[in-house]
Amino acid sequence: MSDSLSFRFTLFVQQVVWPLLAVGVLARGRRRASGIWDRASYGLLAVGYMAFGALAGRWDVLATWLRPTLLAATTVAALLFVVLFRNTTPAGERAHRGKVWPRILLGVSMASLVLVTRLEGAPAAAVALDFPLSNGEFYVVQGGASYLLNYHRVSAAQKFALDITKLGPGARRAAGVLPNVPQAYFVYGNDVIAPCAGRVRYALDGLADSSIPSGDVHDPAGNYVAIDCSGKEVTVLLAHLREGSLRVHTGDNVTSGQLLASAGQSGHSSEPHLHIHAARDTDDRGLRGVGVPISFGDRFLIKNDTFVADLRPVAVSNDSHQRP
Repeated sequence: MSDSLSFRFTLFVQQVVWPLLAVGVLARGRRRASGIWDRASYGLLAVGYMAFGALAGRWDVLATWLRPTLLAATTVAALLFVVLFRNTTPAGERAHRGKVWPRILLGVSMASLVLVTRLEGAPAAAVALDFPLSNGEFYVVQGGASYLLNYHRVSAAQKFALDITKLGPGARRAAGVLPNVPQAYFVYGNDVIAPCAGRVRYALDGLADSSIPSGDVHDPAGNYVAIDCSGKEVTVLLAHLREGSLRVHTGDNVTSGQLLASAGQSGHSSEPHLHIHAARDTDDRGLRGVGVPISFGDRFLIKNDTFVADLRPVAVSNDSHQRP
């Protein structure tokens, strides 16, 4: 399956299939449920399905407000179903019903999975950084300490990585649903700023924008800046930067909040976004070593979280770069 078809299929499952499962469970309950505990099992399972979709879906593609709206609507519908619905179909005409407890256990398991995944929270050793993007409302596409919410977990160095995009009009991340032009994405060209003070371990520029959604598998990080953060013993990688936008070079000393570059579409990126992660014992590209959890303003961000940043980047002229 091509990257484009894979991405479209994933969106279809996350934003269509899971909500329809929630509706289907309630519809099935109307035909088969009898007592209140039986109805409660269907209601709980419907909310569990919708919560799972709300948790794991990419809601910035259509509109982030759909996520709480659909979850709230499902919860209200489930409560009304449990409290008000009475099945008037004669018992002899009802389809055969299985035992109630298996459905209750399934619903509890689904709800527990959602809660455990969502409430996992920040690991105790999270490194505090400044948010790496300026001016706007930003949305976490991938992130967290769960495989369900963060596919970066398969990499030891990137296990706590974040992919961040920007929300614009309509609470969407682009002008359109799946545009193939980088400029249609609101994060494209946004200022990327240093999340910590330190020394630029390595900076790479010169790679053009890659195609959407395939990306460039040969240079996965694309244009990037890797910073050895002072006093934190970690290297922070900021990747997929726009060609020709880097304001720093290898060996430069940077201050927190300093303008580094612009967000772009270079490297193995399905669409424009900023990738950031921190690691110890890493290489120049920051792709090896041991991943370290990071937080911004005491927040450990996970998938579907938003963050409002109003910082103005500090511009430093090339002549004032300090090198050891």
